[in-house]
Amino acid sequence: MAVGFDIDDTVLFSSPGFWRGKKTYSPDSDDYLKNPAFWEKMNNGWDEFSIPKEVARQLIDMHVRRGDSIYFVTGRSQTKTETVSKTLADNFHIPAANMNPVIFAGAINRNKIR
Repeated sequence: MAVGFDIDDTVLFSSPGFWRGKKTYSPDSDDYLKNPAFWEKMNNGWDEFSIPKEVARQLIDMHVRRGDSIYFVTGRSQTKTETVSKTLADNFHIPAANMNPVIFAGAINRNKIR
């Protein structure tokens, strides 16, 4: 069976990285969400400040024990590199056989799909 999970504020409490991005790139607006520099940071290390949610850990553990294939989908914009997949695999103890690369479905990527 294949299962998919949303990342931000679903399996991870990722608000700390988003807060840092807002303070760093656009303190008075949400323009940081359109800034590629923010997404580079968020997708390459700022998830180290994200807190795994315990209920997500329990649910993912159940799927790992069953041998299910695990996918994570996010509304984040894709970047040239990313450490999100490794961070999720490490935080939730997902073996490589069960883990798939994160699917980035952010606004920047939607144009490529059409």
